[in-house]
Amino acid sequence: MRGLGIGDIMKSDQLFDRRNDGEAARERREAKRTAANELFCQAASQAILLDLKARGVSAGDAVDLRAYWPELADQTHIRSLDFVGATGALVGAGLLESRHTGHRYELTLTEAGALAIERLDSRATPPDGRALRAQVVSALNED
Repeated sequence: MRGLGIGDIMKSDQLFDRRNDGEAARERREAKRTAANELFCQAASQAILLDLKARGVSAGDAVDLRAYWPELADQTHIRSLDFVGATGALVGAGLLESRHTGHRYELTLTEAGALAIERLDSRATPPDGRALRAQVVSALNED
């Protein structure tokens, strides 16, 4: 019976192939980045809904969210870009709808949106983007 020689070992497909380890690590990091983007989008969505509630917006009321994004970004330390994505997510969820006025972000709060606002915890506070960012950085550095 012949033993394995170095040539046989080197030919084995994945025994020493570190590219797979790198690929798996890249996939884990990408999954974490995707989760981080979703986390910030959810946080921005919550901040928008809390703001609409504080402003007394009700079903059928028109709002131009572009005017709110900079203020919300300053309050929450979440990027304005995340508020753009969150606005799209709220439209996709049926909580806001387009008024078709030609202004892309002039939207109307729907009945479902009014119900979502009504169901918000009265003690809820806007998310803290700095704390979220620290969690994300910690999670990304775990690899």
